Amino acid sequence: MSSDEPPRSGGAENGGGQENQSANSARPTPPAIPDDKPPSPKKKGGQVFSNILQTATLVFVASYTVLTYLLLSNSNDALNVSRNEFEMSQRPWVSAAATVIEPFTYRHEPNGTSISLLYTLTNVGHSPAQNVWINPLTFPEMTDVDAASKEACKDTPPPPGAKRILGFTLFPNETIQVQWGSDISKGTIDKLNSEYGREIKVWVPTIVTCVGYRSPTGEGIHHTPLILSLVMKRSKLKEGRGCCGIIIADSPIPAEDLEITRTIFDLPAD
Repeated sequence: MSSDEPPRSGGAENGGGQENQSANSARPTPPAIPDDKPPSPKKKGGQVFSNILQTATLVFVASYTVLTYLLLSNSNDALNVSRNEFEMSQRPWVSAAATVIEPFTYRHEPNGTSISLLYTLTNVGHSPAQNVWINPLTFPEMTDVDAASKEACKDTPPPPGAKRILGFTLFPNETIQVQWGSDISKGTIDKLNSEYGREIKVWVPTIVTCVGYRSPTGEGIHHTPLILSLVMKRSKLKEGRGCCGIIIADSPIPAEDLEITRTIFDLPAD
């Protein structure tokens, strides 16, 4: 190449580069495609159906659990009711009454007064009454019958292992008579006289009796409470006397002049 030839400015090459740049800038830029494409309506509907199905399954399981619990509870309640009805229909029921069989004799010293009664017991139930026991508490006048009845029934019949006799068995439709005594202690008499500030000469003895027994068809203990009063018979009262207290100065009083009455405070059997 001759040194006289003018140098190339590179216009052709540069010009060609500018033309390429212009052509490239004239091309439209494609829109950017996002990474997360919106779900198609078909896919979205399937997801909603899946959520509804899961919710319905949870509701069904919860409802089934509650329904099963209620059915089991009702079954247990029905079983308990049936068991109680069987126990009530087959258990023993002991009725009781009492009469006077010995004269009333007032004693203050040394141990107080004793009253002896003849109890008539009948099992009107459908199974034997076991460990039948009579526990009378006697007071010289009317007392708190609720508290006295609870006290009389507390250990009646005696608990297993007690040193006392464990009672007797009374079969269905069987009737027996048992003589049983009860004391009005010297301490009780002294307390009565102290409360009134004088010696009380007219008594209306109250005998709070509890007949207790066990049932072979259940574990419960049953009781027949009796609230009794010992009084003079009207036909035996002297003229001009009020009814129907016992004048202790008339002691001893024959048994045929006395009678046992049931009070209005009688308590129900259980």
